[in-house]
Amino acid sequence: MYHSLTLFPSSLQAELLAFREQHGNCNVPAKYEENTALGYWVSNQRRDYKKYRKGGKSPMTEERIAKLEKVGFAWSQGLTLLPKTK
Repeated sequence: MYHSLTLFPSSLQAELLAFREQHGNCNVPAKYEENTALGYWVSNQRRDYKKYRKGGKSPMTEERIAKLEKVGFAWSQGLTLLPKTK
């Protein structure tokens, strides 16, 4: 897991960016057989995001959302966001 002060683990950040480089997006499947840890982490981010947006208890923050969206994180499988250029 990640420390509460860390938005996301640097190893998973690197793996997410490597996935984006290889596939052209951050639409990591929840059950990503090539990297089950990344798939699990992405699935948790999506779950936490949904809870946060519905006003439920969640470790998700606006800061984490912004950082993930900056790299083009896909909040739902099948949805691909382009990385922000700023």
